[in-house]
Amino acid sequence: MTFKQAKKQTTPAVKEEKTENGFFRIGFPDLGWVLKDGLVLSSIGLAFFLFLVLFSYHPTDPGFDSASAQQAVNNYGGKTGAWLSSFILYLFGIFGFLIPFGVFMAAWVTLKLRAGSALDVSRFIFSLVGLFFLILSGAGLSALYLDPNNSLIQLPYSGGGVMGYELSQGLVASIDLLGATLVLLVMLATSFSLFTSYSWLTIVEVTGAISFRLFQFLKVQTESFQSQIEQKKTEQTSNQKTVEIKAPHSKTASDSQEHDKAEPQKPMLGVLKNQKNKVMALLAEKKTVKDKTAKVEPKIVSPELTPEEQSVKPKLGGQVSKRDNDLDEVDEDIGDYEVKIGQKISANNALPFIESGELPSVELLDPIPEYEDGFSEETLKNLSFLVEQRLEEFGVKVKVESVQPGPVVTRFEVLPAPGVKVSQINNLAKDLARVLSVKSVRVVDIIPGKSVVGIEIPNEEREVVSFREVISSEEFQKSPSPLTIALGKDIAGKSVVADIGKMPHLLVAGTTGAGKSVGINSMILSLLYKSTPEEVRMIMIDPKMLELSIYEDIPHLLTPVVTDMSDAANALRWCVFEMDRRYQLMAKLGVRNIAGYNAKVKGAIEDGKPIIDPLYQQVASFGLEPGQKPPTLDALPYIVVVVDEFADMIMVVGKEVEQLIARIAQKARAAGIHLILATQRPSVNVITGLIKANIPTRISFMVNTKIDSRTILDQGGAEQLLGMGDMLFMPPGSGSPKRVHGAYMTDDEVHRVAEFVKSQGEPQYLPSITQAPSSSEEGAGEEGEDAEQDKLYDEVVEFVIDGRRVSVSSVQRRFSIGYNRAARIVEAMERAGIVSSMRSNGNREVLVPKSE
Repeated sequence: MTFKQAKKQTTPAVKEEKTENGFFRIGFPDLGWVLKDGLVLSSIGLAFFLFLVLFSYHPTDPGFDSASAQQAVNNYGGKTGAWLSSFILYLFGIFGFLIPFGVFMAAWVTLKLRAGSALDVSRFIFSLVGLFFLILSGAGLSALYLDPNNSLIQLPYSGGGVMGYELSQGLVASIDLLGATLVLLVMLATSFSLFTSYSWLTIVEVTGAISFRLFQFLKVQTESFQSQIEQKKTEQTSNQKTVEIKAPHSKTASDSQEHDKAEPQKPMLGVLKNQKNKVMALLAEKKTVKDKTAKVEPKIVSPELTPEEQSVKPKLGGQVSKRDNDLDEVDEDIGDYEVKIGQKISANNALPFIESGELPSVELLDPIPEYEDGFSEETLKNLSFLVEQRLEEFGVKVKVESVQPGPVVTRFEVLPAPGVKVSQINNLAKDLARVLSVKSVRVVDIIPGKSVVGIEIPNEEREVVSFREVISSEEFQKSPSPLTIALGKDIAGKSVVADIGKMPHLLVAGTTGAGKSVGINSMILSLLYKSTPEEVRMIMIDPKMLELSIYEDIPHLLTPVVTDMSDAANALRWCVFEMDRRYQLMAKLGVRNIAGYNAKVKGAIEDGKPIIDPLYQQVASFGLEPGQKPPTLDALPYIVVVVDEFADMIMVVGKEVEQLIARIAQKARAAGIHLILATQRPSVNVITGLIKANIPTRISFMVNTKIDSRTILDQGGAEQLLGMGDMLFMPPGSGSPKRVHGAYMTDDEVHRVAEFVKSQGEPQYLPSITQAPSSSEEGAGEEGEDAEQDKLYDEVVEFVIDGRRVSVSSVQRRFSIGYNRAARIVEAMERAGIVSSMRSNGNREVLVPKSE
């Protein structure tokens, strides 16, 4: 750094200039140098202060990412220094120590400007850019390979801070770990060259020259040292020979004194040697335990646990070594800590499965896997104490009242201290997940019947809920409803089943891969295991053409699996017409729902007095031929409409589908028609308010955001689920969702059950379900539509002319169509002059002669 020499002529501190009026004007010199000196000193002081606060960082100090009740601050910069150091290390990790160099560079540049030296501004800007990318790339590498809790420093977030973690994770997701490492190394080398203005070729040449000189120097010193050692050995050998020649007699008095002094020291040396051996053994044992913890073995042997507890030591997801260290620290302070430990409920597998000749056997499913108990009572107490400590670090004082272990998560029921709001605990869900080193933490605000708050923490080794285990449970077998479906297990391990008849409709939503399709398959298989085709019939709509195609040709289907969305809209229209027809039948019989209708019809058949179809009597009571018996009523099956992705149907068909769904959801419960709607797009333009208002029962699998969770459940929580079948089930009439771990079945199990059901009978399809909109039942009342354009019009005319008899009911039975459509065709024939108008006795006459 060079300074320009000062000029010899001096400038007066105060200049006097004469004005036009003859007065003198006093001028003061430029004070810019004062500002430059202040900037230089401030930058140097700030750089030195940053060095101090960064090197005196302590993780227990209250900082940017933590709050502590500790009064004493270990940082040399006080509370401000503790906050500033934690912020820098939280942002950039270990490479945050390079930031003071940037501040010092700014001071150096300002000093050169103060001295009037030449400055390359572009070089200075490039150096700052190089320093920034050097810190950023180094932070990325540190986040990948540096443990934040090492022996030198305990970093608040990761080895590279938030910036390094986000950069490294983004690169790893794109080009894997090896590619990310190479990119960051190249970026680090380029940034270093940009910062120092040195080429790596020059650095390698200089480093090689220095290394060669150092090697030559060390070689010369080593040879000299070896020659000195050999010379000393030669001298010692010659001296020993001289002593042996001169003094072959007994030892001297001085030798005897030294021997006497050494004798009393033997016991002390032995004691020190024994203590040293004990210390070395303890260190070796501690190192062995630490190595086992770092390797995360399935079974960790601990001297405090019994042999039974050693085989079932639990682990929570995340950084297991840190969790075990926390638990070891808790063991020292737990004292007489007491907490109520719940028991995980196991399925009653000994209960025999109720089978019939027409229903599939449970042996078609895979055997139930067996799992060991995941938590010991002592470990649950330690975890409870750890949860209390972590919440107290954030200023929230709670008391863990009880712990409920489960197959996937463990619920800690905590009692907040007086004055602590539930929202305070809820807002700490992500922070609590971070300090406990788990994937996510779900806070249950309200637990019915209790005054506690639930904190659900996932297990590291989650159990897979077997579908066979759920349908073999007592809850499923003893359910009398043919519409019983098996959902899975709750957090305590108890089987969860539901009745579609009480829902009466179900809305299922979740992101791709969250387990939505597996949940739909478990519902369909439950219906196949619980009911026959005479009890339950289904309409399946599958826009993906993959998920439900496996159930093609099962006898429970009313129509083949619908993959065309226009046919799907026609199927919903048919459901609306069937709903109206059933309501007319129930009104004629004086019953209130489908169960009462079936009971009355079956009772009449058993008594030998079947009930005549009242709709048939209403239209053609006087149109019977001699000897012809009027049709009688049979029991009506429940109809379950399963839509795997109704968002695609709304996009293709439009708002008309939404109106049909709303109409079915409003009225179809008593008629025995139920909807199961599933979608992977939980947005407000798909799950509209009209649909939500009429479908109170909902299931939400894992979603991405809290907004999606509120769209489905009208509350948050689904964004904190774990995926793979983890769901929130909101039963009808309940405002709080229930966490359920969905039952899982393999594709082979589904194929085996479907093939067995197909072997029980042929499906009886109704072709009118998926007919075009122009011939649908809803089109009967539309203005301007010509009934003669109906596809069946010519066939009906031929049937009437050949049979010489016409009635709406006969057309309805002959062509398997609805009453409205048959009546519309008959009225069109009347307008065309083929048949006469209805006479006083209700009959019509065929006016067109029979063709020969």
